[in-house]
Amino acid sequence: MSNDGVFTGPQYNIGGKNYTNVGAALTALDNDALLWDATANSNTGAFSAAHGTLKTASKITNVANGDILANSYDAINGSQLYSLADSFTSYLGGGADINNAGVLIAPTYTIGSKTYNNVGDALNAITVTHHSAPQSVMPCCGILQRTNSAPNTVVPIALLLTLQTVQFPLPAAML
Repeated sequence: MSNDGVFTGPQYNIGGKNYTNVGAALTALDNDALLWDATANSNTGAFSAAHGTLKTASKITNVANGDILANSYDAINGSQLYSLADSFTSYLGGGADINNAGVLIAPTYTIGSKTYNNVGDALNAITVTHHSAPQSVMPCCGILQRTNSAPNTVVPIALLLTLQTVQFPLPAAML
């Protein structure tokens, strides 16, 4: 109230817009806040980023890095997800990548004359190919050479990854 007895209403600035009454200001807050939605998540409730009278989905930005731990309930952000996916693709090799939409691009492995787009199929191809493959493995160059005529020996993948020349037939202790 002013000195001459005139009542002056409140002024609220929300999101760059001025409001002169509490009801309108509260409505503006409802339309521009992360709100609790009791009907979300099968009626167990959840915070909702839906905004405006149309309740359109909104992006939440400026999220700090959350803890990525077994017992963490922190939110994580896009850069953390990208870093995780990028690390994963570098371990896969074979041209695996992640695109700007966050979609993983499958690796390509060539075994013999065939290509495979996942690790499981590529490893299976090594095992299957090995049944009729040459009989020693030269891992420095990824070359297989036949040194004898016993093509039915199966070599465990772990042994092939030891970076040693493997001679056939293998001793029973190695199988």
